[in-house]
Amino acid sequence: MNGRPLNRDGGAPRSVLILTVLLLVAAAALFYSHQKKSAIDYTTGGPLFPIDQSEIEGVLLTRQGSQYRLDRVTGEIWSLSGAVTDYVDSLSVLKLLGNLTASVGGPLLPGTDVEDRRYEFNGPESIRLTVFRSGGEAISLALGTANPVAGNFYASGAGRDACFMVPAALRKMLGELPGSLQARKLLPGVNRDLVDRVDLRRGDRDFLVERRDGRWWMLMPAEGPAYLGQDVRDYQAMYTDRRTTDERGVWVLASSAAMDLQIYQVSDIIVREIMPPAESEHLKGDWGLDPPWRQVTLTGKGINPDPNADSPDRMTIAFGSALNVDSVPALRRGNMLVTEMEALEVLEQHLGILTHRTALTFLVMQADTMELQREGRLLLRGERTGVAETAEGRKAWLTVFPKLSGMVGSTGLTERDHNGFSQDLVVDLDRIPVLAVLPPTNDAAVLADKERVTITVTFGTGEDVRTEVVEFGFLAEDRLPVGSPPLVYQEDGSPPVGVWFPVSGKLLQVPAQTVVTARNLVQFAPRN
Repeated sequence: MNGRPLNRDGGAPRSVLILTVLLLVAAAALFYSHQKKSAIDYTTGGPLFPIDQSEIEGVLLTRQGSQYRLDRVTGEIWSLSGAVTDYVDSLSVLKLLGNLTASVGGPLLPGTDVEDRRYEFNGPESIRLTVFRSGGEAISLALGTANPVAGNFYASGAGRDACFMVPAALRKMLGELPGSLQARKLLPGVNRDLVDRVDLRRGDRDFLVERRDGRWWMLMPAEGPAYLGQDVRDYQAMYTDRRTTDERGVWVLASSAAMDLQIYQVSDIIVREIMPPAESEHLKGDWGLDPPWRQVTLTGKGINPDPNADSPDRMTIAFGSALNVDSVPALRRGNMLVTEMEALEVLEQHLGILTHRTALTFLVMQADTMELQREGRLLLRGERTGVAETAEGRKAWLTVFPKLSGMVGSTGLTERDHNGFSQDLVVDLDRIPVLAVLPPTNDAAVLADKERVTITVTFGTGEDVRTEVVEFGFLAEDRLPVGSPPLVYQEDGSPPVGVWFPVSGKLLQVPAQTVVTARNLVQFAPRN
């Protein structure tokens, strides 16, 4: 014995027994309280899915013998599978979840059983919906026939032990699935900066364009430069600065602007209509998609927003020829779509449209500084700040000379106008077309001194700095290199203008826009 007092039966102290009883009573009260809260009385109606939409992990819809499954992958990323596999629009999914958690059912119908046979819950127009939730049991709902008087629909499930009515709007919403959730952009979520390869199929021919060190390169077709157009052939015959070679063949420089436009048009253009799955198979042939008239595959690490797709790094879209003046058929993950004519703006043109065709091989927009001199006099200096938010980046450029405060007289210019000098010029320089490809020359006198413009562009700083110098001016026709093709003369009779690259001797005929721009800038620049 340890000296501890016992009760008369030799058991535990009475205080311990009393405490145990109290704990059991409290536990029972808590259990029954929870049961009471979870057992909702639906006699007079109530919510169909009394949960927070953040709890919903998946939705399964069965209609006319087909099943469609919507699953949350992570956060706001959802995947659609089953009879239809496609990209979904996140905002449309959020709207669906909100509508489901806000939907209500009417009072229980006396004298009815669960899925009462009178209401055709297994009929051809019935719909079954199961909502899967995290940390809880799934909630199922069945919709049968419509009430001919009220227009509402008979329903069963959702925790009820009898049938009830739901609004026609709920039946309509479920009947529009999954089409109402499918992405309304051709290839949703594509980040153009991450795309580093584009495979093009045009009829029975395949072509490849790849991004390297920030520039796009196209693998030369077997026919050579002539396949890409006469202007490309002429340039490649005279100069080598727009081609490179590796073990796969010869590559020609592609246009960054054209490739950006191509990627935009096959990804961001809106989808007008999504055809029902049953119609997709026979429409492939009728709409020129078996095989496709055009097909584009974009490749880049992580560009595919649906992790359950074939590859997280690849997305494909195919097109048939136009249905009419403003409608184009498309095929995405087996789904037939109708989109805008804008989607074909680049695809319907000759392949050569994707090659680099402007006068300057480098991109001024990507430089760090730019200067314009006219007849040796500095008229403009711009610097890139690196904070551009727009796609083309022009807003990153600021005019540092001439200073707005130092301009002579009352110009009425705003800071926006002042920076616009540099912003407009860098854009224009990257868009100068080539009118004629001329042979190279070391003769600086091929350009007249009067109104001669020198553009100096620098990339990087310190030891990594690279400088490009080009000169614009009126061509001295008597100094043109031997073998020069005929010049292109403008309808207004203005003298031809050329751009000359002093380091390489490259010479091209171009429009007069840079000379005219420099002439207009004279009035704003102070005398040196």
